[in-house]
Amino acid sequence: MSKRKGDVRVLDYMVKGPGTSTLNGSVVNWLALTGWNIHRAASEHESGIPGDVMTLEQIIHFDITHLTHRRTILDPGKLAFLNRHHLHKKVEGTTDQLIAERAAGIIRATYPDVDPQWCTKDYISRVLRVLSASWFQTNGFNGLQLEFAFQDRVIILQDVATAAPYFFRPPDYTSGAAMSLRKTVKGDVYCTEFFQIITPHISNFYEAQVLKQALKALNSVSYEDATRLHDALGSLKADLGVGTRDVMNTMRHALTGSKIGPSVVEVLGLLGPERTNKRLKGALTEEL
Repeated sequence: MSKRKGDVRVLDYMVKGPGTSTLNGSVVNWLALTGWNIHRAASEHESGIPGDVMTLEQIIHFDITHLTHRRTILDPGKLAFLNRHHLHKKVEGTTDQLIAERAAGIIRATYPDVDPQWCTKDYISRVLRVLSASWFQTNGFNGLQLEFAFQDRVIILQDVATAAPYFFRPPDYTSGAAMSLRKTVKGDVYCTEFFQIITPHISNFYEAQVLKQALKALNSVSYEDATRLHDALGSLKADLGVGTRDVMNTMRHALTGSKIGPSVVEVLGLLGPERTNKRLKGALTEEL
């Protein structure tokens, strides 16, 4: 490896590679591609030729006639690409327990004061499955098109701690990202009387708030039922007479403080009722 263009030391991968963030399979895959002209093989329409992302079993079935004679470049970007896809494969369906254990260690190191219940293998596995989905819908209704590929943010296991910190600690409403997201929703929609109805009943003054209405709407919903959660959020839009963006950006700001991430329904499912209520009330307190 150290003799190739794009000089690297093997020790570098022992220190910050397979043992911590880069998966063993992705390194083997990466090295195999440096000597195997797989694209030539594919162009010759040979059956059984896999794509760039390969398992060890697929690599074993190489064709010696397709070994490359060109000068090899070890591209770190290619390794990152392969590692991301190998990571996604491991967390599809049942998450690899070793991966979950390693991710939990990274979370504890990144956030020393994290609550132990958010470092269990079961919870980490659920987070990894959500973060490893190919595409996330931006919380819209009526089939709004998919807008971004969140999976690109999770390349190595270390990224788990920074890609969605709100799954492990409360959101920081003073961060630049949170304040930018907050500006996308008018104050009278976020937490004050939207209709500006003059009423002598002071108790009704904040009834049109998205945050307060969300607390009520989600109070009797099972957080394990994604359909019910989706419907509850949809009712906010209808009851308040506001747009989808107003409801979703308000919820996303209160729950995560981040504009980018999984759908609000997925966030709710992982946070659960206790943390959701605490964050909605916390965001409301920040505004009043």
